[in-house]
Amino acid sequence: MSLPVPESERKLSSLEHSQGLGRLSALSLLLYFGIGPCVNITMFGNEDLPSLVVPVAGVALILAIIANPKKLRCHHRDFTAHTAASLALTA
Repeated sequence: MSLPVPESERKLSSLEHSQGLGRLSALSLLLYFGIGPCVNITMFGNEDLPSLVVPVAGVALILAIIANPKKLRCHHRDFTAHTAASLALTA
């Protein structure tokens, strides 16, 4: 359902399409990590340091994934640990 319908003369390349979706996903996470601290600090009155450290670590992980996608498995473990730590801190 997420793959586009192939055009009549052009073959559908799943890898090409999934790379585009991956880039879009990375961009949306970067935007989230950019907006999140602003919301936490200004609207919810949370402390500055914790509100900035967790998103900065997330941005570093996303940039590492973008810079070296061949090491995705390694970065995947790091991002999973980051997500678990974020949930533990906010729960």
